[in-house]
Amino acid sequence: MERKDILKFAKMARIRLSEEEIDSFADFEKMHSFLRQLDNVGVTGIEPMAHPLEQSQRLRSDEYDPKINRSSIQTCASHTKDFIYLAPENIKKSTD
Repeated sequence: MERKDILKFAKMARIRLSEEEIDSFADFEKMHSFLRQLDNVGVTGIEPMAHPLEQSQRLRSDEYDPKINRSSIQTCASHTKDFIYLAPENIKKSTD
């Protein structure tokens, strides 16, 4: 992978890379070549899995907790209204 491509991807991902990190991405093509070999692995009849171990997700019950003070929790949020977190609109609505 060329340096200009690495810098382009870093810019799109909005990350800053050191010279050492940029150099380490030069070996990306070797890694990518190895991963492409996985395309040849037969997986017919193999069920996809979310986790390599057969485990169930431990979930807590969704219950009201009067000890939680929403006002104090939301003090770190920049914009809230009626206990809802507000965020800037990033997707423009269609004018059809």
